[in-house]
Amino acid sequence: MTMLRFTALICGWIGFALALAACGGDPNPVGEPDGSTDSDTDGDTDTDVDTDTDSDTDTDTDTDTDTDWSGDCHDAEDCPGGDCLLIPDEAGGWWTCVYPPPPEAEAPSENPDMDTCDAPGDCPGDGCGCYEVAEVYPGFYAPHNECLCDACDTDANCPEPANQQCIPAGAFGFFVSTCVWTDCKVNGDCALEAGGLCTPYYDDLCSAVEPPPLRGKGCHYPGDPCEPGGDCPIDYQSCAPSEAGTGFVCQEWACPG
Repeated sequence: MTMLRFTALICGWIGFALALAACGGDPNPVGEPDGSTDSDTDGDTDTDVDTDTDSDTDTDTDTDTDTDWSGDCHDAEDCPGGDCLLIPDEAGGWWTCVYPPPPEAEAPSENPDMDTCDAPGDCPGDGCGCYEVAEVYPGFYAPHNECLCDACDTDANCPEPANQQCIPAGAFGFFVSTCVWTDCKVNGDCALEAGGLCTPYYDDLCSAVEPPPLRGKGCHYPGDPCEPGGDCPIDYQSCAPSEAGTGFVCQEWACPG
């Protein structure tokens, strides 16, 4: 190849490159800065913002407003093995646990010389049974068998119906139905102050058994200086109905005998 032909070939390639550039070839080879001013012209200004302003202000303040309820239980779940019953079964009565009486004794007790019966059938009469009891009299603890009989079906069967209430068997620890002295029978009988309750009280200072036996019922008011079953500041005092019937007060306690 002569020098003249080589020079012509080089010039031809240079001309081809210039022509390519003129026809839209890449004007920005790799390594050169991109001067493009291309910008996103999408005018979509979507500003979707969740404006859900749910301001549920449910102020349900449902509360138990049964102001007539009074007692030791609300339902059978509070009385394992028993039931929660209203005594007497009328408005303003006292809700308390009632349990089936225990089975009758079938053999002499550990204090046989005190027994009045040894087995079922030893106590004649309807509603009578042979039961092991703990006390001979309040405070004298000596388990022994004793004949016990139902005393009543209603208050009218009690010796003084106006001042006594018939407590059914199984309630307040009684094995048989029993007439109990009361200053009131239902809450409506306690009207000296608002909120008066006809409340049971017990021989807590006289009895050796737990829970102590029911002694009676009396009117208890919110303003009373002590609570039934509560402590008193002086020994040998108990919170019990005042003689005037104006509520429960701490007083010396005469044990029944």
